[in-house]
Amino acid sequence: MPPATPEGKFVLFHVGLPKAASTFLQKRVFPAVSDATFLNITSMNAALNQKVRSSSTAFLDDPQKSREVILKTKSPKVIISAEGFVGDAYQSFLDHDAKARALKAIWPEAAILLVIRRQDRFCQSLFGQALRKGFPYSPARFLRLDGGTDSRNTLVRHFDYRAVDLDRLIATYEELFGEDRVFVIPLELLAADRSAFLEQIRSIGGFALPALEDAPSENTSYSPRGYRAARLLNRLCIDESEPGRRLLAWLDRKAAGGGLFWRLLCKAARISLRRLRRLVRLSVERIDRSSAGAARALTETQLSTIRAFYAQSNRRLAERRSLALEQYGYF
Repeated sequence: MPPATPEGKFVLFHVGLPKAASTFLQKRVFPAVSDATFLNITSMNAALNQKVRSSSTAFLDDPQKSREVILKTKSPKVIISAEGFVGDAYQSFLDHDAKARALKAIWPEAAILLVIRRQDRFCQSLFGQALRKGFPYSPARFLRLDGGTDSRNTLVRHFDYRAVDLDRLIATYEELFGEDRVFVIPLELLAADRSAFLEQIRSIGGFALPALEDAPSENTSYSPRGYRAARLLNRLCIDESEPGRRLLAWLDRKAAGGGLFWRLLCKAARISLRRLRRLVRLSVERIDRSSAGAARALTETQLSTIRAFYAQSNRRLAERRSLALEQYGYF
């Protein structure tokens, strides 16, 4: 456990890589730590605790105010968690380095926790999340396996499969906070040995964390039938197509410079599209309940492409951090 700061606070930032047990940690593990204050930086949590900024972006944008929030907590140990700390997954983590520096500005002596996941499984799970959000893209297009346009030059939201170099991500925090303050745990350990996974969490800050009876998945995958329905029905969510997003951007410009008619039209269009997306999601979920088993959204060729791309980097990370990644198929 790294020493506390002169303010007497030990601060742990959980940089919540998406689809790597972040929800489980935020709902089940961190709230159970009896000797620490847990701040879950999400809009939902902010509604319950007004001391917490309403999003990870707001939290990072004002280091002084965020530092004051930490200093006002009663416990000498503080755990702060947000998926947004790692950057925007639907823009391929392009803002990751800036957000890492923002964390450094808030609390330079913080400890950093990253739960990592094998990249092929991460990409497949993130695509499943994109389906639930109403994205109509194919796996190849969403993950840029088709060699598509760079994210900075397109309105289509996606995740470039080449953007999750774990060795590089972790090295960023090591450079900013020091290697002894960066803690890395493979998600695969949770399935293989739950007690060992939780013990590693405890050891970071000497946390008082009781044994948890189970570790269920917080976000289930679509069944094959639900997957097919989602791919079909998501095409109705035209605001996630590139022409649809361009149309909405055009309406926004008209509403900003036009009169009441354009403002009302823009508002009505967005409300209608939100309702359509909700209807699509509920329809898919009803279909999904009648089917069993998880769908395999990516082909074996696509999964192999992702594994091969990261094999060398993952081997380097395993050796540098003494992580048993080979046994989990990282290389």
